[in-house]
Amino acid sequence: MLVCAAALSVAWARAADAAIIVGGGASDGGGGAPYVLEEGEVVHEDLVVFAGRVDIRGRVAGDLIAVAGEVHVDGIVDGDLLAIAGRVSVNGAVGDDARIAAGEVGVSGSVADDMFVGGGDLAVEESGVVGQDLFVAAGSVRVAGRVRRDLRVGGGNVDLSGQVGRNADLGCGDLTVREDAHIAGTLSYSCTDVLELPPGVASSVDHTPRPDRPHPNSFALSTVLWVAWTLLVAAGFVIMASLVHMLAPSLIYGPAECIAETPGRAGLTGLLVALIFTVIPLASCLLLAVALLFGLHTPVFLAFFLAGVLVLLFTWSPLITGMWVGRRLLRLGPAEPATLKALLLGVIVIALLGRIPVVGWIAYFVSFLFALGGIVLALRRRLAPRPYAVGDAGPGPAL
Repeated sequence: MLVCAAALSVAWARAADAAIIVGGGASDGGGGAPYVLEEGEVVHEDLVVFAGRVDIRGRVAGDLIAVAGEVHVDGIVDGDLLAIAGRVSVNGAVGDDARIAAGEVGVSGSVADDMFVGGGDLAVEESGVVGQDLFVAAGSVRVAGRVRRDLRVGGGNVDLSGQVGRNADLGCGDLTVREDAHIAGTLSYSCTDVLELPPGVASSVDHTPRPDRPHPNSFALSTVLWVAWTLLVAAGFVIMASLVHMLAPSLIYGPAECIAETPGRAGLTGLLVALIFTVIPLASCLLLAVALLFGLHTPVFLAFFLAGVLVLLFTWSPLITGMWVGRRLLRLGPAEPATLKALLLGVIVIALLGRIPVVGWIAYFVSFLFALGGIVLALRRRLAPRPYAVGDAGPGPAL
């Protein structure tokens, strides 16, 4: 999915100035209306389609980018195919790479170059051909066709009865290699048991066992890794806290002071703001389909912006609440100045709590709520009008 998302961004940037962009309207069923390129019709540019269903029976002389419920390529795509859908079938010909993210993928046609698939099920039928490498991450994989170069699979169940021109690297839970299968190079597979492979299925076989029971030293190793990672997390927070203390202390001391004055109010304010900040991005995400179909990009930008703000505040929150926790642990009074020692102590405590299973998420969430409430109260205090004495000239500069 990440590969397809990155490819979608690159392809969109490349094709934005020279592409036909089609958005399906609303259908009676509530989804996008279907888009059909009939047999004999030709699109001489890149084609970008957002619809409920996409049927390509003609020819696309450039790239095809399709986001839909179903995508069916029965014709010809001269360039790349990038499809994100519930179901994708390639029964025609793709002249370059194919990158597909879908719940179900079927290939009975040809892909001239590399093919990347991420999803639920992949079936390459006997007539299916991948011109170069095939990379798959899926729950169920069946390859009965031909892969002219390397086959690399990570999946749950793999059924291989096709032809592989070079090497096959199969990582799976359950592997079936049938008598019709042939691998010109090395067959490398990892699963719990050693398989009885048909004779001559590959020039060489390499089996990497996947342990079915915990290693005797797994608990000790896991403990060491947990401690090491915890130290790294704590060290990262300490470095970040030290930099903020030196460069912009007001970013954390002001909100921490508001939390110390009224902890209950800060917590309730943070909860209310968190609910608002959560509902708005969710609503924006619901509008994402509408934005893609009709070109309304504002909801998309709003969703990403608010999601980024939430992530930033969640990451920043241990510094603010750490200052408050550190002051309480050192029993510093309201009149005593904030110190780096208090900040580092509180940050380390929150970082250590955050590494405890289950408790860690609760600690981070509570820290986030208090920090968010402290930020809101500090902003409100800063923006509130200041009272002036009778006869005061106002907020102008003193002479």
